[in-house]
Amino acid sequence: MTPSAAIILLTCVASCFGLRASLAQERLRDPGWDDPFFANYRNAAGATGGAAVAGAAGSAAGAVVFTLPVLGILGTGETPPGAGAGAAAPLSGRVPDWPACASSDPTITTVPQTPAESAGLPVGSWYTRTFDFGCVAIVLEASRNEPDPAATGGAPLRESGSVTIDYHDENAGSAMDAEGRTVAGASAAGGAAAVEDKGTPIVTVTLGSLTYGLSVDCVAPESKRFCNSEAGLRGLTSQLVPVAGRPPR
Repeated sequence: MTPSAAIILLTCVASCFGLRASLAQERLRDPGWDDPFFANYRNAAGATGGAAVAGAAGSAAGAVVFTLPVLGILGTGETPPGAGAGAAAPLSGRVPDWPACASSDPTITTVPQTPAESAGLPVGSWYTRTFDFGCVAIVLEASRNEPDPAATGGAPLRESGSVTIDYHDENAGSAMDAEGRTVAGASAAGGAAAVEDKGTPIVTVTLGSLTYGLSVDCVAPESKRFCNSEAGLRGLTSQLVPVAGRPPR
């Protein structure tokens, strides 16, 4: 995935999930640190003020301190506080339909890294993380800032642990063969039935008092089957784990 494509994707996800809230809105939602999902992290990191995001820029005095849970993906090299010793098994063995072309060492980028990148919102109240696996890129976003009601439709917060999957319909309806290549008509080469390309999946996961959004971009034909797999996408959400953030003391 090119840097310019990553920037476009980040911008899209930020707008879709209301990160660009009104600068006048200063109310921050309680992240729900007391949810059982964060218990191991709280026990390991809470007493010390919380873990920092790996690779964050700036000095200790100038780096962003996130007040909401920063989520990572098991098996990508980040070690969650409170986790057992040893590296996590590869995603290919734990996530259904995970693409074989995906790198085992993804590039992880977190924004903001400095207060100047906070876009006028309270520092540490939101973040966007990109996990670039090469043939598939995942953008994860979270925010404590109260979203614009027009962007959410006034929908109530779902129960913690709930997962919903929607598809951006840019490519919806096109057919693809077993290798994920777009084909004309309803059949692939040799008369094999083609499956529908559903488009770009947008996954929302409620944890604690916040809803986290994941946009999954399967940028190569070999990875498109994963984007069409509900079991795979749900399996991916089961690998989310808190890796940083400062719980209240």
